[in-house]
Amino acid sequence: MSIFRYLSRFYMRLAVVRLSQAIVCRWPIGNVMPKPAAALRLLTMCGQNTLDLLRQSLLSVYWSWTQLPRLCVCMDGTIDSRDVKKAVPWWPGEMEIQSWEVYAHSLAKKGHSDILTYAQRELFGKKLACILASAEIGPTLYSDTDVLWFSEPSLPSSSAAITIRMSVDDVYSYDFSLLEHLNCRDILKRPPLNAGIVFVDGPALEVPLIHEAVTRVAQFPHNFSEQTILALAGNYLGDHWPAEEIAIFTTDKDRLIRPGTYPRFRNWVARHYVSPVRQLFWIDALAHAWIFRR
Repeated sequence: MSIFRYLSRFYMRLAVVRLSQAIVCRWPIGNVMPKPAAALRLLTMCGQNTLDLLRQSLLSVYWSWTQLPRLCVCMDGTIDSRDVKKAVPWWPGEMEIQSWEVYAHSLAKKGHSDILTYAQRELFGKKLACILASAEIGPTLYSDTDVLWFSEPSLPSSSAAITIRMSVDDVYSYDFSLLEHLNCRDILKRPPLNAGIVFVDGPALEVPLIHEAVTRVAQFPHNFSEQTILALAGNYLGDHWPAEEIAIFTTDKDRLIRPGTYPRFRNWVARHYVSPVRQLFWIDALAHAWIFRR
């Protein structure tokens, strides 16, 4: 491929993405009506750079779910509650907005000071603290802001003290030094798991393996430590959604707009638009708006 052709395709993709984002961010939300409440906490973490993603992700929840969970927005320290309320003033269900410190300190008060140390040192430590603290309050479905929902997910029903379900990844994005330290490399014989969408219920930090892992990463944090800890819990204490239900893949990173590529036609419940395909979030969000809101 010539450099001219490559640049032409690159700028064409960029133009389509920016146009899609501009249209969907200005698309009228319409008449938002209350829906029945679900016995579930929908947790997400948001910052200054992800407010637009938050808005579209929550719109996809509203338009595709029959029941609305209690929305719990964890702020990463770059915004305050006014920013969140401005981004989603239309949310018709219950909503709580807390800083990550509130969640982390609640765990530290129970004797888990290492999770606070980890959260202070690493952004994904903040995310892990929010997930684990919320799960001690009640059943929690965590969703990254770069997720679009097309229908309601299946959630585990278990009488176990701790329940966890994760999504299947297409690559092992783990903290391998942590796995070595814990002697848990056998996890690599199982499907790779991703923490972009995760259901947790119960006090996971009471599990010795999880407690030891958090103690370790408080001293030696890594970008994938949080995902590795949740994957350990998911593999040893829970299960995962089928890849056909929660989609995570990057093979279509170069697509523009083609007939038949809209995810709803593939019977997905949700898609997590990880960084190599983040641009497709806006293209599919526009398709989502066209189908659900017109």
